[in-house]
Amino acid sequence: MGKLTDILQDMIDEAERIDKPVIRKLGKGLMIGIKASTTNYTVTIARDDAYPSASEWGTIFRHFPWYCQVPDATQTTTKHGRKALSGRVPKRHIQQMRFN
Repeated sequence: MGKLTDILQDMIDEAERIDKPVIRKLGKGLMIGIKASTTNYTVTIARDDAYPSASEWGTIFRHFPWYCQVPDATQTTTKHGRKALSGRVPKRHIQQMRFN
């Protein structure tokens, strides 16, 4: 797996353990957050000064730990005033696992 895939898997694992959103800073001011619920994960990417691009949104899901469709993104503002894109991904099924 690649570095971003490893980061995302670690975040998912932590979100499952602590039942709170897990946030990490990536390069170029991009932040990513993952929150676990019963059936899905809410994924949010954000910046302080501008909305993340559609390309960045797609990159996150190309590196997701399992195969999934890129979810529709909703533009939001975080509680800290960051400009964000947010969407939901269903939890993993065995058919979606990556075998590298």
